Amino acid sequence: MPRTLVSAAIAAASIALVPAAAQAAPDGLNAQEEAQWNELEKRERELARTVDDRLETVEKRRKQMDKAQKRLREARDDVDDAREDLAKANKRLIRAQDNLQTVTSRRIELAGYGSGTDTRN
Repeated sequence: MPRTLVSAAIAAASIALVPAAAQAAPDGLNAQEEAQWNELEKRERELARTVDDRLETVEKRRKQMDKAQKRLREARDDVDDAREDLAKANKRLIRAQDNLQTVTSRRIELAGYGSGTDTRN
């Protein structure tokens, strides 16, 4: 599990414990204890915001990664299609070269140069 997710999970767990402690706070706290209590509540809110921000960031990055993976799959499909098109074009080229060779050989034969019989004097 990535470190940020672990940190977020730990922070979320600690935040879940703080409100339970806050509900069990005794009445009659002195000024110093009240200040400490207020500081703890303030820290709790800060941690909650931090956790929310981190979770939001993780979610945004996950969505970005999903989009990037989709684009990658589409690009791979495009490459596969291009390879298929190239293979078809190569086959057509080979057939065209074979046809050209056949026509050229046939013309040479018809002209009398390749048949073994010289029709010229």
